[in-house]
Amino acid sequence: MSTYVPTKSPPVLFYCVALAALTAETSALFFLSYSANIFPAIALHLGAVALVGFWAYSGYSDNSSESFSLLLLPLTLAIGPFGVALCFIARVVNIFFATTTINPSEWIESLFEHEKECKTERLYEQIILGHHDSKYTDNIEPFRDIITSG
Repeated sequence: MSTYVPTKSPPVLFYCVALAALTAETSALFFLSYSANIFPAIALHLGAVALVGFWAYSGYSDNSSESFSLLLLPLTLAIGPFGVALCFIARVVNIFFATTTINPSEWIESLFEHEKECKTERLYEQIILGHHDSKYTDNIEPFRDIITSG
């Protein structure tokens, strides 16, 4: 029994689908502005939404653009060419900054840089914790004895 694994598309397909939707949505705006007939604009809008919806839910979007494909559909449906343009810009910005990102744990560690301890602080910590083998421990007298007997 074989399971269906959808083929992954190159990220260029996202740009092609977004550009096709942007062209259709912009054409719909021109139809609305230069014609009294609203039906071609509605048909172009529904065609763009159908194209984006088919591409987003058919499994042809790759993992890196999957979230953008699912963002492109409601933005195209709700605000037309402005949604497509916003999603297109968001994808370009994501690709630009994705190469320079660091893990959140590394970022938090960079906020709290570890101070360099000096030798005396390390020696003091070792003596306090009892990890330092001091050869002069038999010469140490309590402070009270020094005060009382001098």
